Amino acid sequence: MDWLTFLVELAKALGWPFAVVVLVFVLRQSLVKLIPTLRHLKYGDFEADFGEKLEEAEHKADAAHLPAAEPTAALDVELIRQHNLLPPEAVSLLNDLRALRNVAVHPRDEGPPPTAEQAREFVLLSQRLVQALDANAARPLPEDGSRS
Repeated sequence: MDWLTFLVELAKALGWPFAVVVLVFVLRQSLVKLIPTLRHLKYGDFEADFGEKLEEAEHKADAAHLPAAEPTAALDVELIRQHNLLPPEAVSLLNDLRALRNVAVHPRDEGPPPTAEQAREFVLLSQRLVQALDANAARPLPEDGSRS
């Protein structure tokens, strides 16, 4: 094998790996922004599940001696509406919050997960809704069973 053939074969062998390295270098800032949105990665025999963050959070909750939360039943929006437990605007908010929750829990290709600030706003709106439900639940029901 002469030197020219050797150099051509070397360029063939190293062309794609070199192109990938250059591409990663050029797009590194965009790739770093995408990493937090990854949930699962599989390439050949390699597989990574990014649920490790959740496990870390569970260990921290255990270390902080936080009480275990029991799963609660979903709110029956129709029942809330029928008994006027909330004004129509609050029922609409409840439906919106449920839809947002479903998007966060069952992500599709709709974009990145919610930010910490968006999650805080969601919690605050949820707390306001719970307070309104608590206030209305404390009132006795009229004879017809509705809250007017």
